[in-house]
Amino acid sequence: MMCQYLYYQLTVARHDIASLGQGSTFTEISRGTLASYRVVSPPLNEQASIVKFLDRETARIDALVERKQNLVDLLEQQRTALISRSVTRGLAADVAMQDTGVEWLGEIPAHWEAMRLKHWVTVNDVVLSETTDPQFEFRYLEITDVRTGTLAEEPKLVRFGTAPSRARRIVRTGDTILSTVRTYLRAAWFADDVADDPLVCSTGFAVLTPRPGVVPKFLGYLAQSEFFTDRVAAESSGTAYPAIAESRLGAFHVPVPPALEQHTIADFLDRESAKIDALVAKVQEAIDSLKEYRVALIFAAVKGNIDVRGEATQ
Repeated sequence: MMCQYLYYQLTVARHDIASLGQGSTFTEISRGTLASYRVVSPPLNEQASIVKFLDRETARIDALVERKQNLVDLLEQQRTALISRSVTRGLAADVAMQDTGVEWLGEIPAHWEAMRLKHWVTVNDVVLSETTDPQFEFRYLEITDVRTGTLAEEPKLVRFGTAPSRARRIVRTGDTILSTVRTYLRAAWFADDVADDPLVCSTGFAVLTPRPGVVPKFLGYLAQSEFFTDRVAAESSGTAYPAIAESRLGAFHVPVPPALEQHTIADFLDRESAKIDALVAKVQEAIDSLKEYRVALIFAAVKGNIDVRGEATQ
């Protein structure tokens, strides 16, 4: 049997093979079980035809997927740049600027302030006590569940008695969480609506709660802006798990517009981000469809539902 043909056979059979695995924590398949799995083996000339057909067609699909993924990346870069520009320079094109005297922050609008973060927010206000009822249920966010501005995974429902020891920091509506461990991930998320279900995040996050006069959504956009996440990463120490101390984070200077302007910027970014996110979702839907079509095409070819005989001689 041709190796590439076997690869295509196993591609469509992966779910069947996975169902043969045993074990709870780590599912394993024995050599004997795998060796006894039956695959279709047509004559070599037909295998060659199927392989040639699928190599050509899957390459076309993969190229389309790559182009669309590049578009997603560009749209996300556009969103990041828009946020960073808006929270550091405002929305007016001709506004007078002032030098903050902070090298990495540079110039900001003349009517804004450069303020240390600790004077603008409180950090890690509420935590779960060690005496919490072991049966207490809450939704839990780990570092890898959060991306820049969005959730990669929905919070998991856990009980205090069996939750990781790092599941301690309570998140409330209007808070922003920011990764202070593995800061290269640039995980930052605004808790727009926590609702009635308790939400707790890992101690690998700092929970930023806006002080009076701070518009929560503006703080959320500031925390996910490129200039801020870059600074957090640059100021972190360690190699495998770079981290930043709460005191160091609090000492950062941030640009602070008047409250009314914070509202205006946040509303603008809500509208523009929604447009970009809608485009990203549409492109991602096309990518998912192409990947599904790829699998279906391989399945049809190796099951003989498509007549590709003669491909090998072309």
